[in-house]
Amino acid sequence: MKIIKYLLISLIAIILFAMIYGLGGNQPENVGLNNSSLSPCNPDKQNCISSNATTTYHSMSAWNTNDTSNDISKLKEIISKDERAKIMIETQNYIYAQYTSKFFRFIDDVEFLLDTNGLIQFRSSSRLGRKDFGINRQRLEEIHKVLKD
Repeated sequence: MKIIKYLLISLIAIILFAMIYGLGGNQPENVGLNNSSLSPCNPDKQNCISSNATTTYHSMSAWNTNDTSNDISKLKEIISKDERAKIMIETQNYIYAQYTSKFFRFIDDVEFLLDTNGLIQFRSSSRLGRKDFGINRQRLEEIHKVLKD
């Protein structure tokens, strides 16, 4: 009985620690442009979605843009309105933001690049874990829907 009580108290302490300090992980080294493009997803993990991916799970088509200057500004506006997002780097054609989950404060790294063909390339990747349970794809679909409206 004492062991169960000890384990329960330990579990509660870990959960409280995670809620207060987060389980964000370190910023990956592959964030940013790599030869004028975004880094690929790790094919061994299902925690990343990219417009440059070649595997079925990781792949999502880049977005066409009709108004390149306005669309990148609109992307910044969409991200800024999300209370869980923080823009870390922004240039004329690139945005890097960090999204923090509500409960455990996991951090996802999200990048957007307006390429020379007028397409918006993107990459959304969880820092921790092997699976993201569809969160990165859902986030990108929601951003795209608002961007098109």
